Amino acid sequence: MPQFEALDKAERPLQTEKFLKANPAKTEPWASIMQRNSPGKAAAGAPVFLAQGTADTIVRPYITKQFGDALCKQGAKVTFVEMPGVTHTFAAKESVTAALKWMDERFRGAPPPNSCGR
Repeated sequence: MPQFEALDKAERPLQTEKFLKANPAKTEPWASIMQRNSPGKAAAGAPVFLAQGTADTIVRPYITKQFGDALCKQGAKVTFVEMPGVTHTFAAKESVTAALKWMDERFRGAPPPNSCGR
């Protein structure tokens, strides 16, 4: 657990201090690069598992929700797991059990659950 405490401590300044001098989403060439590298431009072609912490200030929850909604509109079966109070640092740790169960079910041939339309 000490490594998670260290990560949590290291993440705190990112929540209160200005990390970048310019917004990369509005500054070239980064804006174009980010746009090209954004997922969801093409159909997923497979079921998708998304997990999002509600306290994430790095990848904002509304961004993940928009991505999931776009995948749903493309016809993908999306499983969305919302984790109340979880930050970016701990999202993988908190979602690993659900993600492994979801993957195991797909490999066993079980149909994917679908959060689209909820």
